[in-house]
Amino acid sequence: MKEIEYKIEKKKAFNMIGYMDIFSCTKGHENFEYIIQKWANLTDEKMKKLFPLMNGYIPSFTGVSNKIDDSHFQYTIAVSTDLVKTKEFHITKIPVMNWIVIPCVGAISGSPDDLSFGVNSSAMVQLKNRVLDGWLDEKGFVHANCPRIEIYYQGDMTSTDYVSELWIPVE
Repeated sequence: MKEIEYKIEKKKAFNMIGYMDIFSCTKGHENFEYIIQKWANLTDEKMKKLFPLMNGYIPSFTGVSNKIDDSHFQYTIAVSTDLVKTKEFHITKIPVMNWIVIPCVGAISGSPDDLSFGVNSSAMVQLKNRVLDGWLDEKGFVHANCPRIEIYYQGDMTSTDYVSELWIPVE
């Protein structure tokens, strides 16, 4: 199996703003089916409301995932923002933190014509499963009590060359 490439970066505190839901876990992990459905339900109208709030610290849409307990997690489709308060959206405050930044190369979603593409075909799902199911422990990292962030840059998300990122907060 190919070695996971990563770098560790200390990042300043920042805020994320977006559409948040609480989902139940499956087998102690995030339920990726729920996450994929959440992204599928992100309409152009919703994106147009969120996009102007982006401050550019992270220049793209993100998925912010936070474990609540062993049976629930919070997932927010978000952008980085300078806002600290709002009634319409959920704000997640991210403290100064060290992050493992891992590039993720591969299709995140299937094309409408590819009926064989399933949740486990997603490069991000595969990466998250690998990292969270032992890789962190093998490398001696301790996941900090802070949300993980998936960064989805503009591009063809169905391409095998598509590049996204996974940020894991570490102590």
